Amino acid sequence: MRRVVIFIVLLSFFRPYQMFSQDADHFRDKGKEYYESGNYEEALTSFSKYAELKPKDWYPYNRLGWTYYYLGKYQDAITNFNKSNFLKESYGNYQGLGRCYDVLEDYEHSLQHYLKYARLHPDNSNSWRPHNSLGWTYFNLQMYYDAIEEFKRSIQINPIINSYLGLCNVYMDLDDYDKARDILLNLADRTKTEQQESVIKIMLGYCHVSQGRLEEAYKVFGNRNTLGLRIKNAQNGIKILSVRKNGPGYLAGLKPGDIMIELNGIPLNSILPAELSPKVLYQQAFGVKVKLKIFRDGYYDDKYVFLGISPGIYNRAKNDPDCIKQRKEVKRFGDDAKINIAVSTLKAQGVSDEDALALSSRLRSALFNTYKYNVLERERMKDILSEQGFQQTGATSDDKLVQAGKLLNVEYIIGGSISRIGEQYSISLRLINVESGNITSVVTEDIQGTIENVYADGVRNVVYKLTQ
Repeated sequence: MRRVVIFIVLLSFFRPYQMFSQDADHFRDKGKEYYESGNYEEALTSFSKYAELKPKDWYPYNRLGWTYYYLGKYQDAITNFNKSNFLKESYGNYQGLGRCYDVLEDYEHSLQHYLKYARLHPDNSNSWRPHNSLGWTYFNLQMYYDAIEEFKRSIQINPIINSYLGLCNVYMDLDDYDKARDILLNLADRTKTEQQESVIKIMLGYCHVSQGRLEEAYKVFGNRNTLGLRIKNAQNGIKILSVRKNGPGYLAGLKPGDIMIELNGIPLNSILPAELSPKVLYQQAFGVKVKLKIFRDGYYDDKYVFLGISPGIYNRAKNDPDCIKQRKEVKRFGDDAKINIAVSTLKAQGVSDEDALALSSRLRSALFNTYKYNVLERERMKDILSEQGFQQTGATSDDKLVQAGKLLNVEYIIGGSISRIGEQYSISLRLINVESGNITSVVTEDIQGTIENVYADGVRNVVYKLTQ
């Protein structure tokens, strides 16, 4: 009798847990069913119940993260991906976090999460995904060398068109239209979506423009107005990220970093980049000269632009007095457009002189790979300063750095330090204008971990901060 009673008590104890587990599985399966059919609102309800029943399981929060992502609720998605990672670190969570920050255009955070996504992703047929994501993030950060490397890694694993298009965008931003055109032509026989076909056609059109084949370009664009810019949304208008060579924006003297405020009196602060053509440009007469209000270097200015691409429009823009004046105001492409810069060896504080020397070398490479600077080599710096009798040891004060910069005939010089307290490293840099002697930028990057982490990620991050 006693055994029967004990059995009944035990059965009554385990039954609620069994029901609890079955209920959790039910809501998980229903959530998956709704999610896969695109019914994200119902999926959200089911996954929320699943999380209530399994609060210490990482998986329900991962599912909630992706559901919120597809509902466009990115902050809620970030919260749930972070909850899931707290319970169990997962490459899927880092992928989701990277995607959320991509949409929010917070590419620094996006990069951090995609790097972890790549580190944790298993080595299989899908290994191209984190590299492709990293390629686009580096591209958006204008870290072109890194973007090229990641897109090539992605293509080696799986030659998807999206990675090739990313590579083309990089080469076009670098004004290397020959490489971009070769890639685009090699994609001619590949199976593509309608959108990819359209993108490739437009990119080939800009390759034609850059190389002076204006009749061929006109066949692509027809009587559709274009500015020949790569753009993104900005707080008070539309920001120019890059300018296509020989296009309307190029001939008008527009440059990356300009923010377009108004076009022919039409405010652009409420126009999304994807809406610029249909809502604004296509409403203007083809080939017309328009007034574009921009914000550049702290000032508002009016620029005049001929819309559209054709031999006739190109000649009018090339010979127009306003456009000629505007072009003269802008440094163009190639080595002559780059800023001449020198990097003083970082001062070592709590790290070895060898590490400081290696990080200084890495800093020069990272600056060079932005394609914005002509970076003076360390050995060349030593030779020039030695010839001039300049005492290099301990030359870390601003006055000494300016003096060195003048002897080196550079526009800017960078000084700074690398320090360590425990496992916390800190890189601090000063960008100094040699002519004026003024510090134009001060940035700091803190890194937790080892000197290898500083070398791999810290220098890249601090260079990005410095060059924006």
